[in-house]
Amino acid sequence: MDTKAVVRRLGRGAERGFDFNEESRAFNLLAHFQLVELSLKVYIGTAHRLIAARVDGLMPYNFDERSLERAPLERLLSMFKVVNSNGPLQKRLAGLVDKRNDVAHQMLLPHFGVPRRHADIRRCHDELKAVQESLDRAMKFLAREIVSLKEAPGRASGP
Repeated sequence: MDTKAVVRRLGRGAERGFDFNEESRAFNLLAHFQLVELSLKVYIGTAHRLIAARVDGLMPYNFDERSLERAPLERLLSMFKVVNSNGPLQKRLAGLVDKRNDVAHQMLLPHFGVPRRHADIRRCHDELKAVQESLDRAMKFLAREIVSLKEAPGRASGP
């Protein structure tokens, strides 16, 4: 890693002030979305291992866990609906998909030379803060669902 380049980048970011904070918050937010994806993969994989254990010997049940590795967030959400009955959580997570896409697109605009007014930056900053709060709440509910599934009688083994 080129530490001098990192220091130069941080220096330029500090000069930009508010824009840098917005970019930093957006990157953090996108990282949290990755955590949501990972959590969905854990839940779905655990659910399918539980199903396989319960139907073992009664009927064939084959689930390709590799399909989870390649699945985008939208696909993971539809897979989650099949193995989870928490409708409010499903709606909360589905509502975040468009917000994730908006954050990613907004981050790209300045890199393509699209000028932004201070009012637009302030609005975007406020929106990022609201999305972060929504995402944090959704993650808490998703974590509870994972724990509850892992504690279910005849639970699935694995991560």
